[in-house]
Amino acid sequence: AYDRIGQQGMAQLAQAELRYAIGDFQAAVSFATRARDGLSRGTPAFTRAADILTLSRTMMQTVRQRRGG
Repeated sequence: AYDRIGQQGMAQLAQAELRYAIGDFQAAVSFATRARDGLSRGTPAFTRAADILTLSRTMMQTVRQRRGG
């Protein structure tokens, strides 16, 4: 819906949240990065995108360590 009204940053954030929720951390990083690039710094949405980016990267690292690589 956000995409249809020209709010690409919010559309990317929605996808980042979905991907994080289902455990697709690599896609969450990608969408959160694009969301952050399209959102105004200092807004709650920008902060949420940054949080998802940080958490997803941490989860990816944790998964790699548990797999021994």
